[in-house]
Amino acid sequence: METTDQASERNMTVADWMLTLLLTAIPVVNLVMLSVWAFGSSKQNPRKTWAKASLLWLITAICLTVILLLVFGTAIREMMHSAPDFIETPGY
Repeated sequence: METTDQASERNMTVADWMLTLLLTAIPVVNLVMLSVWAFGSSKQNPRKTWAKASLLWLITAICLTVILLLVFGTAIREMMHSAPDFIETPGY
């Protein structure tokens, strides 16, 4: 049977979640707070698990963004280099 301290550690109020979501909406602060919540020394609670999952999604999104920028950035650069230069040699 769990004690009152363990039960209060697991339950978060709506206000707690609103503050959590507000802090994670601020750039740079979100990385710091997610790291603190995910790897802090607090006992297992919903915020800790949610922070770990959010960090995994954030890392996945950053990796996909970098890959897409490299692929499409290279393709766009090559298209710009191979396009005709209408300023130097007008086509009319």
